[in-house]
Amino acid sequence: MTPITRLFSIGFIFIASISQAQPVPASDENIPFLVTFGNESGTKWGDDDYSQTFFFKIKKEFKDPIYFRVYDPECAGQHDEVNGSFNTMTKFSVYGGAGCISNPDATGTDPTGNYKSGNMLATKTFGQKTDYDNAWYTFGPFNPSEGEYSQKYGGYVFKVICEGLKGDDGNLYRYFMSTNAEKMFLLKVATPSLLNTLSDYIRKLIKPHTFILTSTIK
Repeated sequence: MTPITRLFSIGFIFIASISQAQPVPASDENIPFLVTFGNESGTKWGDDDYSQTFFFKIKKEFKDPIYFRVYDPECAGQHDEVNGSFNTMTKFSVYGGAGCISNPDATGTDPTGNYKSGNMLATKTFGQKTDYDNAWYTFGPFNPSEGEYSQKYGGYVFKVICEGLKGDDGNLYRYFMSTNAEKMFLLKVATPSLLNTLSDYIRKLIKPHTFILTSTIK
């Protein structure tokens, strides 16, 4: 297995559109998957905290239920990075409510303090069962108002945290946000300036653990 460097960013607003069929990561980033390692892996593989946080903003005018979908959430299949034999457990959790993003720990560069602030709305842990290999697991539906309303971001904010609970493998996955439990409307999150910035982060191995995305659902 070769080392993998994760892409992380803090302090950037990723403009996302649910009306366009683009994945997270976006196809033009040339990065097919996000990755979180189990907490028993060495940091040489590029993961120094075994945790990754995404924020999703829904415009305050939007009223329809929403779903958060994870593609390939288990860690034992075609896309995952094995270290010997698969032994990794990964937990995905959705948060909303007061403090979800307004708590200072939520947007810190490290997963410390009360970074799991807000109300946990749903959670699921995945291991070696391959039921969701090359398949989607869906969280929801959620009413947009279940997120934390943020005047700063102009909408309701949800938080999705991925944690490598145990093991030493790399779990590769993608996120999707949708207004349908079955259909996929994927998020586009790429601009040339952002890609250049992320490339600088890769070269310097700077790995803050937080992403902020905004949705222009119509």
